Amino acid sequence: MKNLMALAFILTMTNLARAQERDIQKFEYAAETKLIQATIELASSVVLCKENSDCKAIAFGEKACGGPLGYTFTSKLNLNLEEVEFLSQKTIERGKYLNQKYSRFSNCAIESEPELECIQNFCVEKQF
Repeated sequence: MKNLMALAFILTMTNLARAQERDIQKFEYAAETKLIQATIELASSVVLCKENSDCKAIAFGEKACGGPLGYTFTSKLNLNLEEVEFLSQKTIERGKYLNQKYSRFSNCAIESEPELECIQNFCVEKQF
């Protein structure tokens, strides 16, 4: 009986340790994704444009149902454009991985790509 109780205790503690490790991983992944998104926003900000066609929307993240969590935008003239696109792709890949690993779900709302225009040399979202 003592052996059975000891085994049950060990199994319980092992399961608790695994659950705690999963929670820590979720937190670390979420923090890393937020850091990447902040880097994207920073690298995309205050970049000048000359005309509407210079403006570019860039998807980031991945909803559990598919599709981006949202969009940021920048200018095609941005010297950091390749880095922004690379980091954005990382958030998409990370989102897909986390969605599958943790069986996430989302509201499945479709995020529309924003229409952009160049106003006074800055890319901005069109207001309707």
